[in-house]
Amino acid sequence: SNQNNGGSKNSGKNNANTENNAKSSQTSLKENANAAKTAENVDKCPNAGKNNSGKVNGVKAREQYMGRTPSKNSKTGRLTIERMRTEGKIRTVMGNTEFLASDGKWYPIEEADMAHITDAVTWWNQTGRFYGPKSPEVREFMLNSKNYYLEHYSINRSQGAKLKIQYMSPED
Repeated sequence: SNQNNGGSKNSGKNNANTENNAKSSQTSLKENANAAKTAENVDKCPNAGKNNSGKVNGVKAREQYMGRTPSKNSKTGRLTIERMRTEGKIRTVMGNTEFLASDGKWYPIEEADMAHITDAVTWWNQTGRFYGPKSPEVREFMLNSKNYYLEHYSINRSQGAKLKIQYMSPED
């Protein structure tokens, strides 16, 4: 990307860039070797590569093991909303859809999260990990509308943080 225009002014810069590129290449080789060792160790040790953030190899354990939570607009979300409407927990007031949160207050549906009735980490640790990451049984749990309710995002995220439970490694 640095072009030598034939002038002697650039030759010193080009030599310095060549040295920097060589050092950079050596650093990259060391980083790649370390990454390969880490990958080997992950296979040998179930908790290798996992840190306190609940990540496994840079991916959240939740997403790696369970998959994503369906959106309110997905089939699962629409069925959850339909069920909650029959339970009297969803209403429409002057064209605005609202849901009843666990704190007893009504909120606009835009402020709702899809929340698990049985939290995902507990279900995974007790049941799902024996089937394996994203197995048909795990995906069934994640896609079954009977496992969800709408909760205000602040309440739902606070409940998750309070659990202080981490995802256990899958059982072989």
